[in-house]
Amino acid sequence: PEGKWFLFSKQELQTYSGDTLGEPTYGCVLGQCFDLSAAPPGSILQVLYGRDGSRLLAFPEPTAAPSDSVDGLSGAQLSVVVRWLRYYLVFIANGRQHMLNLTMHELVQVLAESQGF
Repeated sequence: PEGKWFLFSKQELQTYSGDTLGEPTYGCVLGQCFDLSAAPPGSILQVLYGRDGSRLLAFPEPTAAPSDSVDGLSGAQLSVVVRWLRYYLVFIANGRQHMLNLTMHELVQVLAESQGF
């Protein structure tokens, strides 16, 4: 919920993957968790459901298992992960839940055009 902070263990976060009817769906980037419950089915954000998917966000075509470890990422890859975090902080955490409905192409365009990205 807006304005509230939560602390999850990895096991607790997994219970908020959207699989349980009536439970919220949370996802994390670099340890910052966000309510993704309003994301439509098949959303590009589903890679985050119930986990910290920071490592996955560094790659345009994810092939590895989701991981919160950013060890070994290049500076450019870390920059991509930070850009995703800014996206969540600026748009999702500020009540712009409609941003969850964007396609990947639209999202990349919005991020490129937004100040601070």
